[in-house]
Amino acid sequence: MTSNVRKSGGIRNIDEDIRTCGVEASVYSSAADGDSGGDIYYFSVCSTDKLTRIVVADVMGHGKAARDTSAWLYRALHDNMNMVDGSHILRQLNRQANDIGYEAMTTAAIIAYYLNTDRLYFSYAGHHPVLIKRAGELNWHELQLPLVERIADCPLAIDEDAEYSQCDIPFDTGDKVFLYTDGLIEAPSPDGECFGIERLMKLLDQHGDASPQTIKHQVIAALRRHTCQSNFSHDDTTFTAIEVHPRSHQPALT
Repeated sequence: MTSNVRKSGGIRNIDEDIRTCGVEASVYSSAADGDSGGDIYYFSVCSTDKLTRIVVADVMGHGKAARDTSAWLYRALHDNMNMVDGSHILRQLNRQANDIGYEAMTTAAIIAYYLNTDRLYFSYAGHHPVLIKRAGELNWHELQLPLVERIADCPLAIDEDAEYSQCDIPFDTGDKVFLYTDGLIEAPSPDGECFGIERLMKLLDQHGDASPQTIKHQVIAALRRHTCQSNFSHDDTTFTAIEVHPRSHQPALT
C-alpha cells in the first residue's frame, strides 16, 4: 500500500509505503501483542510541501501495557509538530511527559528534510542515532549529535530541565536514512543472540542501492530468519527506510 500524506502516523501495526514532495519512505511497525503498542511513527508535510518531518519513538514497555501512554504521546506529538525546530518539539514533549511521570519515559528521533535547502535536520531524545547513506557511497553510518557537557538529549520524562539539540547536514537526491526502535536490534534468536547493530549495518550495506521498499522487506526477512518467527513477540518493532526524491520525480500531494 502506498499513500501520499500531509499528516500520517500512529501506534498501530503497519506495513506501508509513503511519498511526500521531498522523500519516499517505507515503514514497518509491529506490536509485541495485539494490533498496537508502545512504538510511535509519525510523518508530516508542511503546507508548502517543502518540509517533511518524520518521527520514530519508543515508549517504555511494549504491546498492550504501553498502548495508553503511546496513544497519549502520539496526540501530544501531533499537537506540537507545527514547531520547525525538532529540539523545541522535544522540550515541549519532555515537559508534558514529566507531568505524567516515569511511565511516560520515551526515546525519540526526529528528522526533517527541507527541500529548499537540501538539508536534513535531526534531534534525539535518548534514541539510537539514525543511520544514513550518501548516494554513491558504499556504507551506512550513524548520524551522531555533538557531545555536550550537560544533561542533554536524554529520554523524555527523565529530567524536566533537560535540553535538546538540533543539528543539520547537507542532504540530496539519492541519500538515504534508516530509523528504528530497540525491537529491531534486540530481536533474539532461539538461543538468545540479539539481531544487533552490526548485523543490521551489514544487511543495509548489502542492499544500500535498493529502494526503501526493498530495504524494508530485506530487513523483515532477515529478522524472521534470525528469530525463526513470522511475527515478533519479544518487543514492539518499528523501522522505516527513507530516500530523497529526484526533483524531476517529486509527486504532487493530494
